[in-house]
Amino acid sequence: MLRCLVKPMEKKFDKFIERWSPSSAAERANKDLFLSELCDVLDVPRPEPSTGDPDLDLYVFEKPVRVPGEDGATQKKMDLYKNSCFILEAKQGSEQGSKKIGTAKRGTPGWNIAIRDAFGQALGYARGFNVPPPFIIVCDIGYCFDLYASFDSSGDYRPFPNAQISRLFFKDLEKHKDLLRKVWIDPLSLDPALQSQKVTRDVAAHLADIAKSLEKDGYSNESIAQFLMRCIFTMFAEDVGLWWTETPSS
Repeated sequence: MLRCLVKPMEKKFDKFIERWSPSSAAERANKDLFLSELCDVLDVPRPEPSTGDPDLDLYVFEKPVRVPGEDGATQKKMDLYKNSCFILEAKQGSEQGSKKIGTAKRGTPGWNIAIRDAFGQALGYARGFNVPPPFIIVCDIGYCFDLYASFDSSGDYRPFPNAQISRLFFKDLEKHKDLLRKVWIDPLSLDPALQSQKVTRDVAAHLADIAKSLEKDGYSNESIAQFLMRCIFTMFAEDVGLWWTETPSS
């Protein structure tokens, strides 16, 4: 029974990857269809039809935004915008040997520059909001997604979760489905500060349980306090790198 449930899910991602991996160099023609089908595969809602009313167009393609500049604000359009979630800027490069170039040939310095510039473009859009969304996504259709996050509304976007693994390759989409679903529907749950707060609460509760247990065993309050302080210092020392283990020389 479990095998029957798993196979359709695997096939869903396999078919989607197979369908879009060969596409290239046609951002305008492909982006809306690709992103709509991506939503289906991730099991999140598709973007809504645009109404022209900014207060209603909270999850739409081609969302207008006023971007401040040296000569005053100018109106731009975001490829995909979801209120309180993300700004997505789509590009589409091409593989070596393709007849059309598109954004740039993937794996070349020109492609790296183009993807970096796409982030800069989305960053400019974020400046048009008093409270910018927590994520910027730069998508090379059918190839990769680059994630950037700013959870404090400062607009200081950094690679998420870090510079080494912020690029999610399309061929590994199924592996990244849970992360992308959260970006789409619950981005603030990915805030590392919330994770740290939870860990701190859990540790505090655990130390309280230890204190109660020691108190029942007859230890004095002073002895318990000294023991807990040593526990806290040990955890602090480990976090800041004061604790290490030397590898014996051969």
